[in-house]
Amino acid sequence: MEIYIKAITDFSKAEYNKYFEMMSDERKKAVSRLRFEGDRYRSVIGESLARPGISKETGIEEAGILFGREEYGKPFVHTHKEYLLHNPHYVGKTADSR
Repeated sequence: MEIYIKAITDFSKAEYNKYFEMMSDERKKAVSRLRFEGDRYRSVIGESLARPGISKETGIEEAGILFGREEYGKPFVHTHKEYLLHNPHYVGKTADSR
């Protein structure tokens, strides 16, 4: 199992914009509706942590990776067993290739 963590203070506006543009239109709308900037950043960082690794493992371009939400609202990746998590200061990703 691999774990990736990134402090939201280490995520630039340019990185935010790059990964925001990769999101589905539905996800962009949901992120844009979030009241606090920190919440918007956590949402975008979560996907940004997942995309490079999934792309490397599957050969799918980062922009082609699809995310969804499970029944309890937790995000997951359609093509991989990965989950995203966050708290007020950090965003993390777990990955299990088993």
